[in-house]
Amino acid sequence: MIFAQLETKLVLSALLRHFEWTVPADYTPPMRNESLPYPGDGLPVALRPRQPQRPAGTTAPVR
Repeated sequence: MIFAQLETKLVLSALLRHFEWTVPADYTPPMRNESLPYPGDGLPVALRPRQPQRPAGTTAPVR
């Protein structure tokens, strides 16, 4: 159980560091309230790779 939680945190951390998450601007979630409220359509999300940022004062590409 503890390993699964650690693995989940690592995957989410990588997604947040390497991708920008966006939701359509006109999106209004149809909510369901079974045990906890959640979007009924699964929440459409677009993922775009982040551009690597260069350290200040450098011109060499970041790897």
